[in-house]
Amino acid sequence: MISKKMENMVANSSAIRAMFEEGNRLAKIYGPENVFDFSLGNPNVPAPKAVKQAILDILDEEDELIIVADIMGGSIANTFSSYIQSEKIHIITGLNLPLLIGLAQDLDSDVSTDELIENAIQMGREGIVDLKKMIEENSDIEEDF
Repeated sequence: MISKKMENMVANSSAIRAMFEEGNRLAKIYGPENVFDFSLGNPNVPAPKAVKQAILDILDEEDELIIVADIMGGSIANTFSSYIQSEKIHIITGLNLPLLIGLAQDLDSDVSTDELIENAIQMGREGIVDLKKMIEENSDIEEDF
């Protein structure tokens, strides 16, 4: 079952379509060579030279770069995968908010990058919960208020 509000939103628009249209709008303002629209993804097209140069510039300034992408095989992961041979670049796929919080809260700590990533992935996994099932399994536990 889907709410009427969500039904209307799904029927009348698409977030991906809206991002694509926004990319087109920005390209008209700033020029297509200055807008890198990955809303529809295109893993078969290499990243523009400016994106590659931006990555190299970041790596010149930073010790390491952690890239978090939504899905493995998606356009972001594919774009950066050509740099994976560098020990400075780490790509995490399966983005969710607990994973990002895990990364952010430990960025200034003394843990290694590998440990930072491992901890963040664990937080991401723990953040995926079937809430109904969890409540049903714990319904016999009385809460003290």
